[in-house]
Amino acid sequence: MIFRELHTIYPVGDQFQILHEAKSAFAYYQDHRVDLITGEKTIAPLGQWFHELSKRTFDSTQKKRVTHVFYELGELIELKSFSNELLAIDIEYKRELVVKKFSPIGKALKLSEVSSVSKSRYKKAFDRVQDSLQRGDCYQINLTFPSVYSFSEYKVEEFYSSLWKNKEARAPYAHATFIPLWNKLYLSNSPECLFQARSFEHKLSLWSMPIKGSLKCEGAVTDEQWHKLSSCQKNQGELYMITDLIRNDLSRISSPYSKVIKKKAPLKVPNILHQYSLIAVELSPKTNLLDVLVALFPGGSITGAPKKKVVSLIKDIEGEKRGFYTGSTIIQNGSLQAASINIRSSEICFNSKTLIYSAGGGITLKSDLEGEYDEMNLKKYSFINTLSDLI
Repeated sequence: MIFRELHTIYPVGDQFQILHEAKSAFAYYQDHRVDLITGEKTIAPLGQWFHELSKRTFDSTQKKRVTHVFYELGELIELKSFSNELLAIDIEYKRELVVKKFSPIGKALKLSEVSSVSKSRYKKAFDRVQDSLQRGDCYQINLTFPSVYSFSEYKVEEFYSSLWKNKEARAPYAHATFIPLWNKLYLSNSPECLFQARSFEHKLSLWSMPIKGSLKCEGAVTDEQWHKLSSCQKNQGELYMITDLIRNDLSRISSPYSKVIKKKAPLKVPNILHQYSLIAVELSPKTNLLDVLVALFPGGSITGAPKKKVVSLIKDIEGEKRGFYTGSTIIQNGSLQAASINIRSSEICFNSKTLIYSAGGGITLKSDLEGEYDEMNLKKYSFINTLSDLI
């Protein structure tokens, strides 16, 4: 059965694309890698993998390739620091197939919350962020925390069926990868794009779509709701700040300057209205994946600005690894050459029967404690309530 083997799945319109039968699959750490098919560990400096990425372009010959880059790889890129954590998973598949739908599981999954950040702990971290902002160390910091849930006996495909049962709940960059060696599922319903690329007429067009600003919205978006979100000075400041950061990041890849195509536009996801911008750049078709990752990763919307400084501050203030969450997943499969930012994402371990889900938001001088704490929980329950019934 495909769902018992190593595979990646992502929605495409009304259907689901499944990549399976791995040709190669490796988990990369700073000084070694693990073969995810055989379990063999070998010494392999990360620089060797970076060299492989420097040969990987964005043309349609790149097929059935999935690369998960974890947030800690971004720390390494920005801070040049040593890490013992998992940094990336790189998989090349042999086969793909299309599934029209999953058999309904009859009822929502049952999750029970084991732990989450307390209001007092959140306040301590929020106050530290405000201190850094007031000292002028930075302009915005994305502050996040994990929650842990337990569950009983469920199959991998039951998580897919529950999260993606309704087409309108499927986010544009939703995807999942199951690793049998670890009995672990990386499940994402991300609406956010780190980059998307398209080659045509000897040129490469690449764009990014950062999200900033959130408003509870359970039905169709009304003009009043969009006006409330888009006219908020705090949310607008966040979006414009990160848009400028990413415009600068994109311009670092090659000589042409990037352009802001959309300064502010609405995006509806389950129970939340967001706003996003669109920034694009024209690049040489010889531009490779390493060039783009070094310039863009980790995404500015999930770090803050200036990026190098806030990555250091986040490591100190949050005090926990982020892992898959706020990392990125790059899918290269023919005409699809895209990378998500893994918000609305979880790590699910079937051995311990636990699900880890993190959420947070951008903090600026205009932020208030209650509003940010509520926004974090709004984002948490947008995913959890779509996936499950809480016990």
